[in-house]
Amino acid sequence: MRKISAIIGAIMALGIAAMTFLTSGVDIKFFINILGLAIVIGGSMSAIFLSYSLTDIMRVASIVAGVFLRADKSFNKIGTELMQFSEKCSQQGVPANSGGVVHPFLNDCLVLINDGYDEERMRDMLEQRIMSTYDTEKYEMNIIRSMSKYPPAFGMIGTVVGLIALMASMGGESADMSQIGAYMAVALTTTLYGLMIANFMFAPISDNLEIGSKENLKMRQLIMETAILIKDGASLLVIQDTINSLIPPREAVNYIGGNAGAKSAA
Repeated sequence: MRKISAIIGAIMALGIAAMTFLTSGVDIKFFINILGLAIVIGGSMSAIFLSYSLTDIMRVASIVAGVFLRADKSFNKIGTELMQFSEKCSQQGVPANSGGVVHPFLNDCLVLINDGYDEERMRDMLEQRIMSTYDTEKYEMNIIRSMSKYPPAFGMIGTVVGLIALMASMGGESADMSQIGAYMAVALTTTLYGLMIANFMFAPISDNLEIGSKENLKMRQLIMETAILIKDGASLLVIQDTINSLIPPREAVNYIGGNAGAKSAA
């Protein structure tokens, strides 16, 4: 659902920006400042390239795109798929891979199960991988969060440049004092650009990724605990109760009860 909400948020942000420009009662031309936009975007990009490696920037670009393109799964959906997979394992044995179901992290768990690691060692290795992945996601989120500070700063730089030009134009006998308001409007648009880019894009996306990384952490922990129970040959009831103890109550899984009800109806 976060993908859908992100798309809705982006559309609303664009709509609010358009409504602001079109209903302000000011000629739209006063909101158009190509030089100011170049200062904000160009300055922000230069600061980003100075701060981070090209690999980090390309990775972050793909993550930002993923905010609007990824396929989200609820805890209930993950839990139900884990129950289905657990039932399959109890009937057919533990496979070498998950076949693309549930979550990619499940494949890491299955590799360790099939390699014959004991529960303690397996848990230690999986917890290390979980925290390593979480640290990586936090680092990427912090990159985007730090990017949000650059557009407003360069917006102020553009405004200062515009004010300097305004002051310079006021000197001399040929100065046209009636144009002060128009010059001031052009100068302030760069601050507007910077604030809108930071608060309509970078800051919300970083918050989205922070929530997503915490959800991914919980999902990987859920998968790890389920995989360990599968390795130990735990019953489906134990697995379901364990899953429900690790996910929000509103998303509780009732896989065994659902199957029982279906069988009774049949």
